[in-house]
Amino acid sequence: MAKKSKAKKRYEWERRIWAGLVGYVNTGEGFERLAIDSLNWIGGDAEADLEQSEDIKAGATLETLAVRYRENVRTLLTWLARPDSRAAGPACAFLMQHGNSIRYEWQQAAFDPKDKDSPLMSEWPQWIGSVVAPLCRFVKDQIDRHDVDGEPLRDVIPIGLCDREGCGKFRVIQLYRPGHIFCSNLCKATFHQSRKTKKAKAEYMREYRAVTEAKTAKTGRLIVRHKGGKRGNV
Repeated sequence: MAKKSKAKKRYEWERRIWAGLVGYVNTGEGFERLAIDSLNWIGGDAEADLEQSEDIKAGATLETLAVRYRENVRTLLTWLARPDSRAAGPACAFLMQHGNSIRYEWQQAAFDPKDKDSPLMSEWPQWIGSVVAPLCRFVKDQIDRHDVDGEPLRDVIPIGLCDREGCGKFRVIQLYRPGHIFCSNLCKATFHQSRKTKKAKAEYMREYRAVTEAKTAKTGRLIVRHKGGKRGNV
């Protein structure tokens, strides 16, 4: 099996962090894993540096911090999904406050002339202001890829906010296409159904009943789907 390239590994790493962000905001779960992946992103030692962040040193637990920062991170994702939204101001303030609260130590690396990808310098965090600081640094790095390097926005920030009114959930966009974004097939169906007129809804139900009755008449039985996805005959 061929070894993965550094670019492929980096892409998968970035996607894992984005997926962790979406999962944390949508469900409130996975905060510790997200914090560890983000620490690794900035070159930290997850086991040692996680306990050295100032908010944990002050006595907070990961459980309380997960609750504390969730709405701020939701605001951040809302801005990334919809840059023209009202979330822009608070999101940028949160990003700058925590993304700037990291101090790094630099050192010359042991360059290997036989390895063309050998690093010239090594870098690791010396001081971390909060447990979400590495996460904010990751987001800022991705923003720079768009703002500075000119990469397409949805290639580097693959975050979408469900368009169904009242949902509020996010998703990681695998392949961006212009149009509506939904977090699930259920939200997609509900959204399109809500946009139909009463006449169109009535017509759809007539067609649905006609198809169902035709199938019943042909087979002499009605196939229904029970809870859990199992099929049965009536």
